[in-house]
Amino acid sequence: MYTMNDKAKHVFALIKGHLDQVIHISSVNRISDRGEKGKFVCPKCCCPMGTRLGDRRQWHFYHVNSKMPCEANIANETALHLLAKQIIAESSQIKIPAYVLDAKQDTNRNSKDQRQNEPYICREEMTFSYSLVKVEERIGKVVADMLLSTNELQLCLEIAATHFVDNDKLTKIKANDISTLEIDVSSFLRKENFKEKEFKKFLLEETEGKKWVYHRREKIFLQELIARNVRYQKNFQERILNVKKIYSPLAERKKATPIYSQTTGLYRKIGCKDGEFPPYCNVPVQHENAFVCERNKWQQSIFYEFIISNKWDKVSAIDVFVYVQKNFWNDLLRDKNNYIPQYYVDPQPDSCLGKAITEYLTKLMEYGFLEKAEVLSFFDEMKIIKRC
Repeated sequence: MYTMNDKAKHVFALIKGHLDQVIHISSVNRISDRGEKGKFVCPKCCCPMGTRLGDRRQWHFYHVNSKMPCEANIANETALHLLAKQIIAESSQIKIPAYVLDAKQDTNRNSKDQRQNEPYICREEMTFSYSLVKVEERIGKVVADMLLSTNELQLCLEIAATHFVDNDKLTKIKANDISTLEIDVSSFLRKENFKEKEFKKFLLEETEGKKWVYHRREKIFLQELIARNVRYQKNFQERILNVKKIYSPLAERKKATPIYSQTTGLYRKIGCKDGEFPPYCNVPVQHENAFVCERNKWQQSIFYEFIISNKWDKVSAIDVFVYVQKNFWNDLLRDKNNYIPQYYVDPQPDSCLGKAITEYLTKLMEYGFLEKAEVLSFFDEMKIIKRC
C-alpha cells in the first residue's frame, strides 16, 4: 500500500510550519488527515500538498495547486536526505565501519607470502559519540551534509542516494583534512513498505551502506601496513632459512620408494578390498596435474608420512612440499626441471605442486584429520588431530 515505485507517487512531505519535520505517507492519520490540503508541503518546491488515502490505490501526497508539479522521485530523494539528517541530528551516537587498507597499497610487499596479501584493519568498527551537530556546514570549498564533533574529534557525513562523492569533491575533502564517511541510502528509495524505525536503525546502528571516503590518518595507516609487512617478510625469510637447514640440497638425496606399497595391509584393516582406496587417499584436486602418477599413489605417500607414521604433530603445506621434492621419484612429478632440480629451490606456493598440496591438506582438514582453519595458506601449521 505504501510502496515507492519508479512511477512514483509522492510518499514524503514536510509539515507546514515545521519544515525540518519529514513525514512518510504511512505515518499520516487516515481519519484526520484524509483529504487534507493545507497541512503538508512538498519537500522539493514547498508547494501545498494534499493526501489521498483511499482503499484502491497507493496512498500518496499530491500537489494541490501546481500545474507543473516536481517529479516524485526527486522530491522523495530530497525528503529522504532531510530525514536522514534529522535522525542523525537528534541522536548522539552513530555506528561507523572499520577502516581497512587493501594490502596492494604496499607495492613492495612480497606477494608470495599469503599473510602480506591480507588486508590491514587500521581501525575496528565502533560507535562514534558526538555532542555537536552542524548541518550543511561549509568547510573550506566543501559544504558537508553534516559535521559531527566531540571535544577532540570531527567527522563529516555525506548522505547519498543518487549523487555520490566524485573525484573533484574528494580532492576538496582531502584538502580539508577531516575524516569523511559516505552513507548510501539509495536502497530506501526503492524499498517497499518504508518504515522510519528501520531507516533509523540503518543509519545509527549498522555499518551496511557506509564507506570511508577519506580518513585523516590514512598516511599513518599506510606506514603501519608497510611496517607490518616488513615484520611478516622477516618471519617469511626465517621460515625459508629453517627449511634449508633442516633439509639438505636435493643433489644429496637418495631415491626413496614411495610409501603407497606399505599401506595395503592398513587399508584391509579398515575394510577396503584389494584395489580399493579410502576416500581421503583418492581425493580429486584441481591442480593434480603436477603429478604424472595416479592421485591415490602420491596422496597415499603423503598420508602415510604425515598422518599415519606418528612423526609429525603439526603439518603445513611447505613441509609437504619439501618432503615431495626430497623423496618422490622423478617420474612421479610432471615437470622435473621445475620441481626436482639438482639443487634446492624455495617452496613455491603459486606453482601447480604447491596448490595441489594445499588443496589436498584442505581436504584432509574436511575429513577431520587436521585441525580446522577458516583459510589455509601455504605456511600455516595445522595440528594433526586424528590418525588411522
